[in-house]
Amino acid sequence: MTTTQQKQLGLVIFMLIYSGLMFWYTVYNINVVNVYPVILTAAIIAVTFWVALLTITLGLLESPFPSLSLVMGLPVLLTVVGGFTTSAIGAAVVLAIILAAGQNFIRAEIKGRIKFRILPTFFNGTRYVLFGLIIIIAGLSMDRIIDEFNGRGLQVPETYIEAVSRPIIKVLTGPNFTLLSSAAVDQAVARQIDQAYPNLPPEEKLKLQQQVQAQSSNPLAEINDQLPQMITSVINQQLALITRDNPVITAVAIIIGLILVSRIFVPIIAFPIVGLIALILIIVQHLGFVFIIKTQTTVERLKL
Repeated sequence: MTTTQQKQLGLVIFMLIYSGLMFWYTVYNINVVNVYPVILTAAIIAVTFWVALLTITLGLLESPFPSLSLVMGLPVLLTVVGGFTTSAIGAAVVLAIILAAGQNFIRAEIKGRIKFRILPTFFNGTRYVLFGLIIIIAGLSMDRIIDEFNGRGLQVPETYIEAVSRPIIKVLTGPNFTLLSSAAVDQAVARQIDQAYPNLPPEEKLKLQQQVQAQSSNPLAEINDQLPQMITSVINQQLALITRDNPVITAVAIIIGLILVSRIFVPIIAFPIVGLIALILIIVQHLGFVFIIKTQTTVERLKL
């Protein structure tokens, strides 16, 4: 076995151990409601290093055996740690596809580029690994989400409804809100007073008109503070009916929605991770673990 093959095998073993510990930690903390900030920070740092190291490893594996061991080993670990549940098996299958596609992309960039550059080489590979991580978390959370929906259905916190509805409620309950213009309202009130009290002096008519206008203020203003609770109650009742009857479909729809939304944020998150990859590569290059080699090749061109 050559030195390169030994390094590749060592990388695979290290990543399998690291990944197994991370998968176990994820499964262990899925049902934990309160997580200490220190533990959460350490977990985020560990996951960030996992994404960076896995992306580097996918790019450095050239031989078929180490590549296959890693691409197939990680999904097997996920299935074992996840308890052979349907969601864990599904996440493992998708993870294997993502890792294989990510490795092919990174290896093509390394082989196809004339000059090695970290950002174009590893950026898209980092995105693949991040998507794989999202699939892992989503798959392992599926059972808990389904259990939540079976119990009480989907509930939207009142604070979210209030934040969205408060600007609209302020307009609807404001003193100037009316479906008619203020001039049209004044004319209608004055016309009704003239019909009801034709002999009333103008000064008395004006006072009466002002009293009527004050009494006929916006009725929504009286329940201003109760409107967010009322809106939340109606929305949650409808959501509970839908999600309790279809918990699996609802959980799948929510996870797919989160994955689609994450497409917006994954490229943003990938940039600092690529910076971490650059730092790791500089360190291991100084340690003599990896090298930048220069080769010469013959290029064929057609010329008149």
